[in-house]
Amino acid sequence: MLACSQLFHSFNCRSMNLSLFKIGIFSNMNLIYAAGVSFLLQVAVVTIPFLGVILKVERLSLLEWVWIVALSTFPLWAMELVKFLKGRKEAQV
Repeated sequence: MLACSQLFHSFNCRSMNLSLFKIGIFSNMNLIYAAGVSFLLQVAVVTIPFLGVILKVERLSLLEWVWIVALSTFPLWAMELVKFLKGRKEAQV
């Protein structure tokens, strides 16, 4: 989950002031591809039996993957909230 959360956080790191949704989620396709490949490699490590043995990881159920992805979005939403609050504070000054 920690590695997956870093993938989501990488989208926030594009700007410290502008929201990801204002910049555009798909405005940096290289980041999309890199995050997608990284996530697929994480899934492969956990689901391919011989890799699981080598790296000493357990297989995860579909429900566990859903929970991991859902909870891993927390850094994204937290930083979006920080950017929003920061923008409101600057607008008041």
